[in-house]
Amino acid sequence: MGQNFWNSNRSYRGRTGCLGTHPHEGVLEMIKRHSNTMIATFIAVGFFAPVLWMALDRVPPYERLSGTIKPDYPTPGSNIEIEWEIKTLRACIPSARLSVRRQIVDAKGTVWNFDPTTSVYYDETTRGRQINRSISLPRGVATGPATYRSMACFSCNPIHALWPVCVDKPEITFTIGSINDQRP
Repeated sequence: MGQNFWNSNRSYRGRTGCLGTHPHEGVLEMIKRHSNTMIATFIAVGFFAPVLWMALDRVPPYERLSGTIKPDYPTPGSNIEIEWEIKTLRACIPSARLSVRRQIVDAKGTVWNFDPTTSVYYDETTRGRQINRSISLPRGVATGPATYRSMACFSCNPIHALWPVCVDKPEITFTIGSINDQRP
């Protein structure tokens, strides 16, 4: 019974290189053995976590609440004004110089594409809650119900330069009137 703890069979003295022989020796040995793996893991997590976060970040800069086309019954060849009511969600930049693509589908199902244009989106705190566009209807567009579609793409982080965030809803339905139509 008079044995000293350090001289007993449970002594940690003299045992090295074996994990778990001394609490500190096990940790140090594990660090020595796995230091390269741990460094690589920290670098990988430090790099891939932000990249993954940016790739999954798909929130657009604004939400289109509604859209209208004026005048109410435009005729082929006339100018129309497109007004979007928006809610700004965050500040982003257009993904390219010509970042907005527009088209009209007329009553016959013909798709009329318009030249891409630059975004006119601004933060609502500086410019308001509306985006206005104007285009000329083609002379050959069919009269009757039509749909206006547009898609604006933005880059809100570096990954979006390769995979931009786009706003493309809602579509606006309107009626293209005949030149002979007399609407109030």
